[in-house]
Amino acid sequence: MLYIIKTKEQLYSVPLDKDWIGYDLEFSNLDVRKGTLLLMSISDEHHTYVIDCTVLSRDDLQYVKPLLENALCIGAAISIDYRYTLHHLGINIARMSDVIVLDMMLRAGVYTPNSKEHGSAFSLQSIAWRRLGVTLDKEIRKEFIHYTGSLSEQAYVYAGKDTQYLKQIYDQQCAEIQKLGLEKIQNLEERLLSVTALMEYQGIPLDINELKALEAPFQRYIKTCEKMFQDIFIRHGAAHTLYFGKNGYKCLNVRSRDQVIQAFNKLGLNVTSLSSKELAKWDYKNRKHVDHVSFHQLLAEEDEDIADAIENFGGYDNPYLKAYAFYKRAEKLMSAYVKGLQQRYDPDTGRIYPWFRQCGARATGRYSSDIQQIPKDSKLRELGLDESIRSCFHMPKGKKLLIADYAQIELVILAELSGDQLLIKELLTGDVHTVVARDVLGEIIPIAKNITPENKKTYPFDVLRDFSKIISYGIIYGITDANLSEQAQNKLGSVFTEYGKKPSQKQWQTAIDQWKRTFPDAGRTTEEASRNAVTKGFTESILGRKRFYDLAEIRRNRWSFLAAQREGSNQRIQSTSADMTKLAMLLCFERLDRTQAQVILSVHDEIGVESTKKYAPHAAYVLKTSMEDAAKQLLPTLGKYVQVQVHISNRYNK
Repeated sequence: MLYIIKTKEQLYSVPLDKDWIGYDLEFSNLDVRKGTLLLMSISDEHHTYVIDCTVLSRDDLQYVKPLLENALCIGAAISIDYRYTLHHLGINIARMSDVIVLDMMLRAGVYTPNSKEHGSAFSLQSIAWRRLGVTLDKEIRKEFIHYTGSLSEQAYVYAGKDTQYLKQIYDQQCAEIQKLGLEKIQNLEERLLSVTALMEYQGIPLDINELKALEAPFQRYIKTCEKMFQDIFIRHGAAHTLYFGKNGYKCLNVRSRDQVIQAFNKLGLNVTSLSSKELAKWDYKNRKHVDHVSFHQLLAEEDEDIADAIENFGGYDNPYLKAYAFYKRAEKLMSAYVKGLQQRYDPDTGRIYPWFRQCGARATGRYSSDIQQIPKDSKLRELGLDESIRSCFHMPKGKKLLIADYAQIELVILAELSGDQLLIKELLTGDVHTVVARDVLGEIIPIAKNITPENKKTYPFDVLRDFSKIISYGIIYGITDANLSEQAQNKLGSVFTEYGKKPSQKQWQTAIDQWKRTFPDAGRTTEEASRNAVTKGFTESILGRKRFYDLAEIRRNRWSFLAAQREGSNQRIQSTSADMTKLAMLLCFERLDRTQAQVILSVHDEIGVESTKKYAPHAAYVLKTSMEDAAKQLLPTLGKYVQVQVHISNRYNK
């Protein structure tokens, strides 16, 4: 039965003594600070109440506060409903579940396509169709977005229908969760919902003036690079037409994929795509001689500093590809971050508001977020820029930013899972990466055998030790000999030039095998996980988070089989890392005085807390101990050795 509530008397008929409710809000804007709260829908076993929030006052709506603070509120994308409820009504929903988060957890790794008819794969619309065969028409949603002061009767019906099926979906999910032994994961994800919602609500402070100041150096780089390309293509006969205008001349549009490919082809670079993967393959297989000195001189005619930066830019040996990659990096940083962040800036609060998806990386359970892509300073240093985009996230007066992450946690988890004694020993008292450089790289690059604790920070041993990290973490993530060979050419080119020829692809497979012989139990553990993926159809983390694999597809398709092996080898490690970070966030959230400090970001295994200056030392202690306690709970053998360092700063510059 649907009840439309427009008066206080009608509102007071809504029962408050419920163990659970389906809960959903309709609003005019995804930004809670700019939008209008329009309708509140509450469903129980037999009734649905659609409350018109445009005619009832904030004081009137406090009537539902006991219900929202005591009942389990089941929603879909409930984070935004939580934020609207908090911002517009001042009510904190105490217990929540989200059928979208639970469905992503239950279908981790399962191919789930979007649908023209039912929308995104993990929208309520798609889940209702997939589970109940119910069609939810979302067209009426446009009426809320374009709200002009009144709502149609269809809008009330639509709002009520959204909540009517939530409990049915939730009950189905809970039955599956119990069958699969995912109760601990469900508990963790549901308790985290308020943490996620408050991170999105709190936002991150941004110094807009510092960000705007970055435009000038980036514009200089982009314009100079574009001029360089025009000259390169003209002087090397790759241009057939010149265009003259008020801003000078040009022979092609550097932003046009087709025109750049044609120009590259005329220079002898026979590529059909500008994807980094194809360009890297071409560069690796076609290392034709190019006069690097003349190329640098040509670039230096425009700007010597930028010419030097391009020459030192990694990734490719071919100077044309190197210059193009340099240009694309500068252009992307400018458009996506220097200008993109300005567009998202709220001048009223001095903040941007990132989104966080709790199971956004469905295969592993990691958070996904647009804040994860904010480039580290090293990306700008590779362009020869001393500026920092991250440092533009600047705390207001009287506040501090606390950042902490888990050091080499994937290797620690692998050591816990495998019990590999050498790996444990080197993690606790030695240096894993020096051992890998000496005992693994040394088998195919003889100079690496000479690395010692004393010389590991000097060339070429520092470069070799850094590459040993790629080997170790790459093996955890299922790296192939071909991929390792390509990365070695990019990272170790100077070492090969000075200390002998580069190893063959076959030798890189030898290096992978040698790593597994050096750490035999660790190697067997990754191989066992690979087998489980293709025989059992799932792998799982220490806490019990599962990733599923389609056995029928694996048996039918060789590439699916190989992909499942690769993904299976690392899921246990990645998912355990995700569970540990999430548990640490939850512990930190529950232990902080939230009038003084708030968790505001999570990036991979990094957690950020905004605190008042006075409370910051205690907040740092809470963050540190929460992360260490999470490690102890999930890693019974090695967790007690996990040490976390907290960085306290005015900026996001860790």
